[in-house]
Amino acid sequence: MDIFEMIMIYRSDQYLVVFDGMIRTLLAKMAEEGCTIVSIHDVNEEFKKYFIDHEFIEESEVLMHKDFPGEFFKPCPGCRENKQ
Repeated sequence: MDIFEMIMIYRSDQYLVVFDGMIRTLLAKMAEEGCTIVSIHDVNEEFKKYFIDHEFIEESEVLMHKDFPGEFFKPCPGCRENKQ
């Protein structure tokens, strides 16, 4: 999946929480369809850190993740501790 433009017009103190929810919803739907690779084109600096923090790698000015379901939908650290 390729994402070419992200425009956030919602700018409250929690805009990154809203952005995270939107991205996870989109990626969950794409994962259901069997998609595992996502590329983000023309990402601005504001969102670049978000994606880098989620293990995206910059390749030729594009941020790529080749197994986004494994990164975005893994159990939280607290959930993993409870299962052991």
